[in-house]
Amino acid sequence: MARSSVMAFGAQTPRCGPGHLRPLATKGHAPHSAPMETYCVTIDDGRGPQKYDMELPSVGAAREELTRIFGDMISNGVADFWAARDWRISVSKAGMPLFVLRAAALELSGPIEA
Repeated sequence: MARSSVMAFGAQTPRCGPGHLRPLATKGHAPHSAPMETYCVTIDDGRGPQKYDMELPSVGAAREELTRIFGDMISNGVADFWAARDWRISVSKAGMPLFVLRAAALELSGPIEA
């Protein structure tokens, strides 16, 4: 699965949105491709939950792809992540929860000196 064919997170648009989270391919895209399944992806980055549908060939592919997306979101939105302090992506299929990715930022009582 080629990563470049999946997401295009622009430097000026660190958040996921309808223009950034889209299916890898459509059903029947290639004659020998694996059948695609639709997953419901809910992203909460402190602005409230946003829901998207994404087509992927398997739960394993969904885990891989959403982990990459989550990493890109944090890398490209560091200030937003620290402001919100708790981001999560939850994934379900046909109404059944499959997995949740969660990252939390905890600031301790004071600066830590090296």
